[in-house]
Amino acid sequence: MVRIFLSAVSFLAPLMFLNSLGSGPRFDWYGGQSASLAVFSAVLIIIGFSSASILIWGQYRASRAHAERDPIQRWLLRRDR
Repeated sequence: MVRIFLSAVSFLAPLMFLNSLGSGPRFDWYGGQSASLAVFSAVLIIIGFSSASILIWGQYRASRAHAERDPIQRWLLRRDR
């Protein structure tokens, strides 16, 4: 459950950052800003989406490992040999 929460936060954090930039008095979020803000935003989006996908993949692997150890799940999947 913690992994799912952390992946949702890491996925939404870059979007909330860009939304806060867009709520200023300027017409667009990058108006009058240097290219470093665009690079920072792109890096933040990449890091956020990457960490979200890594956390979701870890949750998937953990649930698969639990299903392999569960005797009822093994019987339902016909892996009880």
